[in-house]
Amino acid sequence: MTAPGRSITTEGFNHVAISEQCLFIHRQQGWRWRHFTVRSRRSVDIERVFPDAAVQVDAGTDYRYRAWIDRERVAAKIADSIRSIDYSNFKNTVAERDRHDAYMKVWSAMYAYQSQEPHKRNSRKE
Repeated sequence: MTAPGRSITTEGFNHVAISEQCLFIHRQQGWRWRHFTVRSRRSVDIERVFPDAAVQVDAGTDYRYRAWIDRERVAAKIADSIRSIDYSNFKNTVAERDRHDAYMKVWSAMYAYQSQEPHKRNSRKE
């Protein structure tokens, strides 16, 4: 899975950023309905989380790497990662410099996107 102290954040259970890998997950239609398609920009991202996955290369899509993995297995791995979160700053857990820089570009783009919304007062509902 991930090294101790290296865990996961999720957004809509589609894009999953783990300190050492970034996965894009969606439900497969048709005959693979019991599987998720797990995609990544680098094969190592899938292989670190699912070492025995059959990773397909260059499927003619924008994601170079993908594997079809049982939905329950994916859900269990993601749940385990969430349970092991032990940090207060995700960006500080990313050891690979090029990965950190890529994550920072995403963070910066989303920060700019957030800034476009009119400011709202904190109306937390608990």
